Amino acid sequence: MLKSFFKQIFLPLAIIGLCIALLYSAYNDVKKETINQLNIEQLTHAKQAANGIQMFFGEYDVLLTYLVSQNSVINFDDNGKKLIDILYNSHAPEIQAITRIDEKGKIIYTIPNNSKFMGADISHQEHVQRLLKTHQRVVSDIFETVQGYRSIAYYVPVFKDGLFKGGLAILIPFENLAKNYLRNIKVRKSGFAWTISQKGIVIYSPFQEQNNQNVFSLFTSSPTLISILNKAVKGESGSELYTWTNTGSPKSATGNICVVYYPVKIADRFWSIIVTTPEVEALSTMKEFITKWMIIVFLLIMGSSFYLYYIIKVRAILKEEIKRKKAEEALRQSEQKFKTLFQTAGDAIFLIE
Repeated sequence: MLKSFFKQIFLPLAIIGLCIALLYSAYNDVKKETINQLNIEQLTHAKQAANGIQMFFGEYDVLLTYLVSQNSVINFDDNGKKLIDILYNSHAPEIQAITRIDEKGKIIYTIPNNSKFMGADISHQEHVQRLLKTHQRVVSDIFETVQGYRSIAYYVPVFKDGLFKGGLAILIPFENLAKNYLRNIKVRKSGFAWTISQKGIVIYSPFQEQNNQNVFSLFTSSPTLISILNKAVKGESGSELYTWTNTGSPKSATGNICVVYYPVKIADRFWSIIVTTPEVEALSTMKEFITKWMIIVFLLIMGSSFYLYYIIKVRAILKEEIKRKKAEEALRQSEQKFKTLFQTAGDAIFLIE
């Protein structure tokens, strides 16, 4: 009886449970593949932006390398000034300024506004200190120039007969780079790209208030993001999920964010391009699959419910039938016993109604 009950109840339920488990596994596989495809898309954007930025600096590196190989620029005569002026006039406003410094870090020429900044000592600037120490190409984070605007400097060293004689730099408005290579990156509805330096300083973010801020101070509320940023500032690349709590929301909404980080090598430093998209937007493409999955699960649950109701009802009917047959059998046996006693009795028997 128990064995029959097991077959009728638990075995079908086990099969239905297995089907639901398989459907859930299929859902997780589709979800994983959907996020993987999103990360591939984000990584493609990051690589394209990185290649574009590297090509930008590469082109100017060729031009600056040519200039610092010219004796007129090395010795810095009038002809050298003309060459620098030609480069600036032909590339403004893509570059904000061109500056020539000596081996002590003093400006010996800059365009525009040379007379105003001639002789200014900028050796205190961190990237200039690296140039004076290493005599190698250097790139800065965003910094405040002596001209009074925020910029990025790219320096190429100047040598004369093997001796270090300072450097030649271009000052770049990073807004232009961002506009050309980062600002137009859009993934799904709200995915975007931003860039941090090797020190964790935000070089570019679509949220202006974050620019020039330290990421490890900005995102203290998200330990998972901090862990990812620690990898990014080491020059690593990868794709991960982090949990973000929107403290600006009345209900402090929390959600997972898909993130890809990819390094950009420039001179003696690297930046990291980061592309992020809310997971919910990636999964929005699964709506049709989720709907079908929910319908199948609902039908399985409803079918199993009707099956259980039918089995329980049938078993109740069977139990009543067994009780009835037992009662009939007891009555039959009682009648048979009475009949036997009646037929074999030696005494007179009177039946009175």
